[in-house]
Amino acid sequence: MIIRYGEKKVDSSLFNYKGTALPTWTCNMWNIQSYFFHCNSKKDPNSHVKIVFGKLEYDGWVTVAKNKRTTPAYRLWFSNDLLGRIKDVYLMSYMRNLEARLRNEKPKKIEDEIPFWEFFDIEYDSENKTFYFTVYYTQKPSFPELFKRMVGSPILHKIDDELNNKDTFRIHKQDWKPRSEFEAEIGAYNVIYTLIDTENKLIYVCEAKDMVKKFKQGHPSISHWNYYRYNVLPSEIEKH
Repeated sequence: MIIRYGEKKVDSSLFNYKGTALPTWTCNMWNIQSYFFHCNSKKDPNSHVKIVFGKLEYDGWVTVAKNKRTTPAYRLWFSNDLLGRIKDVYLMSYMRNLEARLRNEKPKKIEDEIPFWEFFDIEYDSENKTFYFTVYYTQKPSFPELFKRMVGSPILHKIDDELNNKDTFRIHKQDWKPRSEFEAEIGAYNVIYTLIDTENKLIYVCEAKDMVKKFKQGHPSISHWNYYRYNVLPSEIEKH
């Protein structure tokens, strides 16, 4: 039986911690305690759940914190893949969260300064241990195409890495894109790229300091390529 929670606000915890607290009343409604009372860690196989968002299925986990609490606190966690999807769908909330972290400000303050709210709907099927996320309301981006480009760009990945204190020596991978999009790339410098000609079944791999500039110069050996992808290398590699 699928039971609906209602609208959940897209807040900073989703982006910063890849999870959200489950209110006590929803835990009671969904009978969460019966299934996850002993799940203190995501490493516990019994904590695993499925999360369906749109047409795709993702991994999730439900854990409980009991130490020195009168009421156990349950939390729903989700995978990196789902986090990426949430960033894409709730682009304005993600950008606002980055702004708050760059300023080192509390989420409440940035929400008061840039006031809007986005929501998704949560349902739970206890028999199949499956959560269903449904888009409820999204804020229209001010510059939709630019923001769409930025959310997956290497520049934004680097900012995210810095804010999360991740190792600076990281390779930032990009997805496959059609040829028509390469001139709008942001931050495609010091890259290893791959071109594909699907009709003639050709593949081409090369490096470039400035990928967009290199593309405009042409590739005689694979002139009819129609898709590309690239990895941005750490700046330390460029010298070698």
